[in-house]
Amino acid sequence: MSVLIEAMTLVVARHALDAAVPGGTAAFLQSATARPDVRYAIADAHLVAVSTIAPAAIEALGNQLALYGIHRRDGGAAVLVDMEMGPLGLCEWLTVRRHPHGLTIAAHRRSTARAPRLVTPPAWSPTQSWQLARTDLRDSAAAQLLHLGGAHGRAQHLDFRTGAVLTGFAAPSPVRVIQPGVAAAVLEPMLPSQPVMTAARRVLAGIGATFRIDADQRGLVLVFHLDEDNGTVSAPDDRLRVLLHPDSTPTMLRVDVVLPCVVSGAEKAQTEADLAAIARVSVRDDVEQLSAHHDPETGTIALIATIPRRRRESLVRAVGRAFAVAVHIGTAATHGARHGQSLPGAHAITPV
Repeated sequence: MSVLIEAMTLVVARHALDAAVPGGTAAFLQSATARPDVRYAIADAHLVAVSTIAPAAIEALGNQLALYGIHRRDGGAAVLVDMEMGPLGLCEWLTVRRHPHGLTIAAHRRSTARAPRLVTPPAWSPTQSWQLARTDLRDSAAAQLLHLGGAHGRAQHLDFRTGAVLTGFAAPSPVRVIQPGVAAAVLEPMLPSQPVMTAARRVLAGIGATFRIDADQRGLVLVFHLDEDNGTVSAPDDRLRVLLHPDSTPTMLRVDVVLPCVVSGAEKAQTEADLAAIARVSVRDDVEQLSAHHDPETGTIALIATIPRRRRESLVRAVGRAFAVAVHIGTAATHGARHGQSLPGAHAITPV
């Protein structure tokens, strides 16, 4: 099994809680959930994960654990995990990975489940993870920091505004949020040096869109409003996650569109076939290849589309069309997944 990592997440080995804390895991989860500055507290068979964006919550929960001999130091039974950067400390019992569908997942090395399922908060959707953006004081123009040194991938800075000594990651995040108006020179170190990325930057700058560069996935990520039911947005926080990255063929563009819903995997192959067919109907000849991939661990679905560049079509126009295609196929497939739509003779798709 595995647990969802969002924002800053305190991860604790469950066996340590059960051995040291009165009431064990259940008592710690109840205590953490009662805090208004905790986003969620969840557990699988081996781990407890508490997500927050409040440093005060991390400090308070860390102090609570320390009373029972559970510490966040290297090799301890607790560790702080950043959703983009991973564990802040050495932790041999934990594996953390960034899922290609835009999520971060942690699992205990003891976990041997053959068909793991991600543990998430109640009523969770992938959109909640996609909307989060990590901030780094080093990127702020108002920051007044003095580098004090560091080791093992960590760095310490003195904040002149508060007098606090801050410990964080020495390396920058692989994900960067780009606001409108950012100079192209700032983006070059992170963007793949390919014409399609330059064209995408021009398209998004032209409409004033905020996007993300993901160095791990070597592409550009844009989160679109989901447009359903004759052009009305179904919910203010409903989104489609689109990753644009260069295809191996210069005349092709590739987009990966992750749907904002979680679908059961009881009929995995049929679900993938149904959604790919539903999506294809919405765009017809604009897509060279289109397939759906359902991940049984997360329950999330991605449509992978290869879009040919038309004859005499500029690359900028082709990229703009690729984004439009992504929204069309994502909207159609999401509607099919949510409403149990299927093709004649196919198994129904059951939303979770």
